Amino acid sequence: MILVAIVFAFISIIPLINLISGFIYFLTLNFWLLLNGVNPFSGKTLVTNITAMIVEFIPFVSWLPAEVIATIAIIIMVKSQDKLGVKMPALKPKLTK
Repeated sequence: MILVAIVFAFISIIPLINLISGFIYFLTLNFWLLLNGVNPFSGKTLVTNITAMIVEFIPFVSWLPAEVIATIAIIIMVKSQDKLGVKMPALKPKLTK
């Protein structure tokens, strides 16, 4: 996913295309998180996504690789929570009998 973030970061250097590519990237990131069982709408993950998306929509600041930084930050958060045994809220429904 980091490679995908780098590709989108290079695409986002082009003015006006950065708005479209930033939006498509965050849809891709959220889909990837869902496939890996991580809730993209939980606390820190959501704040990281929103912050990076806001950075992508600010002219001249959007040249910063916000996608890459956000992706690395989310991966580090998920891996550290896995190591510590912290359960992130999942979107999978609980089956009760």
